[in-house]
Formats: sequence, C-alpha cells, structure tokens
Amino acid sequence: MKAKIISFFSVLMAAVVCSGCSNSENNSTFNSNFSEAVESSSTVVIDTSIQETDDWKFQYDEKAGGIIIKECLCANKKSDDLLKSKDADIVVPTSFAGFEGIKVVEIGENAFYNRIMKSLTLPNTVVSIGSKAFSNAEISDELVIPESVTNIGEEAFSYSDINSVVLPPMEAIGSSIFYNSNVKKVVMTEGTRVITNSAFSGCSKLRELVIPDSVEEIDRGGLDFSIDITTIEKEFELKLPSSLKKMDIDELPQYIYSGMDVGYPKIIFKGKTYDFLNQSEKRKQLAEELQAAIDNNA
Repeated sequence: MKAKIISFFSVLMAAVVCSGCSNSENNSTFNSNFSEAVESSSTVVIDTSIQETDDWKFQYDEKAGGIIIKECLCANKKSDDLLKSKDADIVVPTSFAGFEGIKVVEIGENAFYNRIMKSLTLPNTVVSIGSKAFSNAEISDELVIPESVTNIGEEAFSYSDINSVVLPPMEAIGSSIFYNSNVKKVVMTEGTRVITNSAFSGCSKLRELVIPDSVEEIDRGGLDFSIDITTIEKEFELKLPSSLKKMDIDELPQYIYSGMDVGYPKIIFKGKTYDFLNQSEKRKQLAEELQAAIDNNA
C-alpha cells in the first residue's frame, strides 16, 4: 500500500515546542514523544489506497516495481448510476499522483468484475491481467489489450458481455479465458502460439474469430463452442492457421439446431475449404481429410 511519509523532523519540532514548558510534566511529555518517534522509525503512515481520476476511483496496491489496480470503484451493474455507467469511457492511468516513476503494471483479480461501461482504455505499462479480472463485465466498444501484456489469467473474461476483444501476442491464450462469455469477436495477434484448454468454451455468441498463422497448437476444448444456427445472419467461417500442427478436429465449433449437433461450420486450412454444412453427406470424409492435413503439418 502506498503511503505518504511524515518526516521524523516534523515530529521532533512538535516535541521541541513542548520542551519550552517549564514544568516537569511537560518535560516528561517531550521525552515520551521523542522516544515514540524514534521507536516508530521516524514515520507516520497515512492510508492512500484509493486514488481518483476524472469521475472514477481505483483501489490499488503497490508492489515491488509497480502498482496493481485491485478494483475499479466505478460503473457497477448494480449501482444506482447505471445509465451513466453504460456511457462511461474509463481510462486506467499510467500512474497516480505522488508515484513519480512508478507505473501501473497489473490489473488484479476481479478488478472489473460486474462492471459496465462503454469503453475501457488500459495503459501500455500493464504486463499482467489477473484471473476473472473482467468476469461478468459489460463493455459495448472494442476492448484492446495493450501489447505490453504478457500474461492473462484463467477466466479473465468469463461470463462477460464484450462486443469485441483484441488480444496481444502471447505464448498461450489462458485456460477458459472466455468461458461462457457473450463476446462476439476475438482477434488474436501474430506471435501467439497456443490456444489452451476450453479457451472459448460456451461462447455461443461468437461470430468472428481471428487466429494468426503463428498458432501451432490448439489444445483439447480450445475451440469447443456451439452456435445456434437459427441465430446467425451469415455462415460462420473459421480459418485455421497454416502453421497448425496439433489439434483434434472433434474440438471444432459446432452448429446446433434445437439443441442437436448439425455439423461443423465452414473451415479453411492451407487454402482448402472444408464446407461441412453444405456437404453434410461427406462430413466424415471431410473430417478425416482435415485431420490428416493437420497431422501431416507436424
């Protein structure tokens, strides 16, 4: 926790004033104050764990090397200020007053849980986003995670309702990162290598997923989500990265109708289109061909 420091000399000066008193009781008070000041390492700690920027407040903590945003005290879905919350453009600052040279480096666990806003801007000093940081949050604009971020925790966007998310390049997309989210579009950037278990599990509203060619591995359940075919305006099309070397195609997204699996959407891999929906009679053959193409790419 960041603290402002009151100097030992301030305490000492206050004690010196008391020393001007002639009676022994005042001298005793001076001696007591002096001793206490020394024993407390010459500091008095003042709590400043909440900082305000514009209309919103942030609860934070300081750690070695930077500041953690522990909670955005803003725009809660359950707040009385719901209409204002929906139109809020929230900006997380690079730093706070009194923190010269110390930057915001982390969005903590549950920091934006259940928050609702129009847009959110994160500084490019942030390197880590904690688990469930945006769980159950609602953001109507596109959320761009700065490229400075190298780690995003499990279920960071679970149960969220975010229109669009752009992820930075990471070694691996975190486990269950969008679990049961209503996100509509996700863009992964070049440099990402692995999509981990259940990353998009339950994302029934997802209509556009951009996977860069740098992705080599999609773990079990990585693309395990279903799309109600009666709710789509146009056919869902997924382009698998040309560098993909490991994936079980049983984990591909599924079209469903009245709760029943009716096949895979259109898949494109290395220039070839596997049109599962419109060639349903060849579904098994197409699946075998696609799996063989991925395995041969290893």
